[in-house]
Amino acid sequence: MHIIGTMQPGPTLLFLDANILVSRTLRDWFCLIDQESGHEGIQLRWSEDVLAEFVYHLRKKNPSASEEETGGLRRRIEKTCPEALIANYLIREDHLQSGRDKFDAHVVAAAEHGGVDYLVTDNVKDFQPFADDYEFEIYTADEMLCLINERRPDVIRTVIQRQLPYWAKRPNSKSLYEALEAAQALDFAEKVKISSGDWPCWENIEGRRCQQRNQARSLREVRKPSSSQYRSEVGGFHHFPAQNILTRRSA
Repeated sequence: MHIIGTMQPGPTLLFLDANILVSRTLRDWFCLIDQESGHEGIQLRWSEDVLAEFVYHLRKKNPSASEEETGGLRRRIEKTCPEALIANYLIREDHLQSGRDKFDAHVVAAAEHGGVDYLVTDNVKDFQPFADDYEFEIYTADEMLCLINERRPDVIRTVIQRQLPYWAKRPNSKSLYEALEAAQALDFAEKVKISSGDWPCWENIEGRRCQQRNQARSLREVRKPSSSQYRSEVGGFHHFPAQNILTRRSA
């Protein structure tokens, strides 16, 4: 098993459950970590079943979404992490019998077949029966992000720096750590808030955001937007990094 931040050869492999991919905040963080940690750093893994579940939940959340907003997003994820797909796994009887939910068996089967080091899921309780049976460890997204921050703070710092310019341009959006709090990554959100608060550039951005919020508030008092404008400006998911291809969405 590869431990994050050690000198062992080869990358550390993280298998992401569908509930991590569905969260736009968590998806962006993990994909940026994959991009910034290097080929021998931290790499993501998932399966066809996980991607299918991911698209299903996107559609369930937004029945009117276009195919580009569902299937297109999946294709961009696959393009960003072309080595992530684990295939040709078999679901054995012990996979079906040892968990709380037989529909989670495919996750364990794929993670085992792919030789991953960690399974990242926010549904840990249903995977606990598997915990002692396999070599990979099971973490929540919050726990995993905190672990990466502890072992590879250079990667977390780089990911934050990549996202900072975006926050400066979005006065009405959630801040970087507020988005993490909304995604229930509470401990990691606090670490991001503390660490980034020490940077002069963060203070400048937060000051600019405050000024822009005040300006936007004044404009709203003069001209109230129509309902369609309102949905376009503050509708779901507008607050994620525009430079990350995983977050391109018109809504």
